[in-house]
Amino acid sequence: MASGGRGPALAETNVDYQELSFYGEYAFGSRWSLLAELPLRLIDPELNDNTGGLADGNAGFKFALLQNPDALVTLQLRTIFPSGSGHRGTGARHVSIEPAALGLYKVGKYMSLEGELRDLAPLNGTPG
Repeated sequence: MASGGRGPALAETNVDYQELSFYGEYAFGSRWSLLAELPLRLIDPELNDNTGGLADGNAGFKFALLQNPDALVTLQLRTIFPSGSGHRGTGARHVSIEPAALGLYKVGKYMSLEGELRDLAPLNGTPG
């Protein structure tokens, strides 16, 4: 079954992939930081040809809302930009934003709990 020309030639039933990400973060003081990530993706599908290349990158910032010796709550906003190829399956072909709340709580001397709440919102995505 063809996918309509917006992605790989055939609709896949199973895909294996490997991804190598280059990530950097720079802190401005103790509460603000800027971040960026650029992934490379190798795709091994069942029906289509193997492919690989630059995937969708992202950039954003973090703000430490609560910061004490036992707890940390951080707000994060990332923008995912279409640097990958939608035709080859390494990109989504649209911009998305991802707001998130990240948390860490120190339970004891050797144990911490971490959690995150995220929402991925596509902007001007492809209909259908």
